[in-house]
Amino acid sequence: MAALAELLLDRCKLRCLPPGLAFHARALKTLGVYEVQKLKSIENFDCVDELSVGENPDLERISNFSKLRKLEIVLCSKMEVLEGVPELRSLTLEDYSIKALPGYFQQVSMRNLLLDCSFELLSSIAMGDTGPEWNKISHIQQVKAYADDGDDERTWYVSYTRDPYSFETNITESSKPTALLHQNQRMRSSMFSQERQQMLQLSRRKATMMSPCLQRNRRLLGQSSHTRCSEQSFTDSMIMEG
Repeated sequence: MAALAELLLDRCKLRCLPPGLAFHARALKTLGVYEVQKLKSIENFDCVDELSVGENPDLERISNFSKLRKLEIVLCSKMEVLEGVPELRSLTLEDYSIKALPGYFQQVSMRNLLLDCSFELLSSIAMGDTGPEWNKISHIQQVKAYADDGDDERTWYVSYTRDPYSFETNITESSKPTALLHQNQRMRSSMFSQERQQMLQLSRRKATMMSPCLQRNRRLLGQSSHTRCSEQSFTDSMIMEG
């Protein structure tokens, strides 16, 4: 184990990594942890300089990686604590469920951030220094953030450089992804269909309420017509007798 340079943990159930792993794997440079159920923390790997974690549903903490330079976090929605990473230079975060950027962004001195997130979160980032996420990214030298538009990956973007200052985005106040437009159209169509059904039901109720009146009018009209016919027949017979 002393010569182990790369380690991948994939699809297993661990509440914590083996206690002696970090101590004995002194040559470990690259660590990958994917789909490990129940794992809450990854800590105390002094030699690792590249860490990748993905789809660990209970992972909350990454700490004490004194030489870590590159970190990738993919779909770990409970991840809240990142600390003890003084050499971190590059962070990749992919999570489409988070509503706001993690608070640990403010506590980490990284140079590069690559983010894939929801359109709603990207829209908040696109507000720049007037938005609620600015204080979490303003200290980072370079930020690249993206959101998908349905099946079209990374359609929307925000690009920010701290020095020399540059801020670019293709999101405007009127921007809406195709998926949201289709959803709104379906909602409008559904509302129109519901209104139409309500109108039809109202019409049927009115028709039901009017039916006795119509039947009564028809009876009256029928009687009147019969009376007129009888009077006409009587008049005709009088003329013939005369």
